[in-house]
Amino acid sequence: MAGKAPVVLFVYSRLDKTQNCIAALERNHDCSQTDLYIFADGAKNDIDKEKVEMVRLYIKKQYIPESRFSKVYLTESDYNKGLAASIINGVTAVINQYGRVIVVEDDLIVSDDFLEYMNGALDYYEKISRIGSVSAYTYPLPVLKRYKKDVYMLRKGECWGWGTWRDRWQDVDW
Repeated sequence: MAGKAPVVLFVYSRLDKTQNCIAALERNHDCSQTDLYIFADGAKNDIDKEKVEMVRLYIKKQYIPESRFSKVYLTESDYNKGLAASIINGVTAVINQYGRVIVVEDDLIVSDDFLEYMNGALDYYEKISRIGSVSAYTYPLPVLKRYKKDVYMLRKGECWGWGTWRDRWQDVDW
């Protein structure tokens, strides 16, 4: 067991979504033992600039001082990288330090046992190199109505609440 994976959260301009996502993450018992890395992308245009600043101000002035996470780190981009580049850069920076990450975007509402599940899955599947990532979300596949197991595998990664390991991340062909 490698310890609790840090949560990497990507935010932009949706204050209400960011607040709801953080509140859901904080309902997890494991958050007090978990570091949170927040990456705030830069505004695409002048229309988004005020909303982006509102999200950043909330995180710095209201959220960080009251956080239940072990530590909170905020990285603000001076320009708009776009979601894909933000995720690649942010995950790479954190995974290189910790060896594993749990990734969440600002519009995700997780369950109260999300961190426990994700850390357990990262521990359990860590030595199975053919598993590229783990996820807490499932598509509503019709076959799952008859499926009796707790987990299943797909050949496609899922972007709604996922985790991975450094060795798998380094092998991705962008």
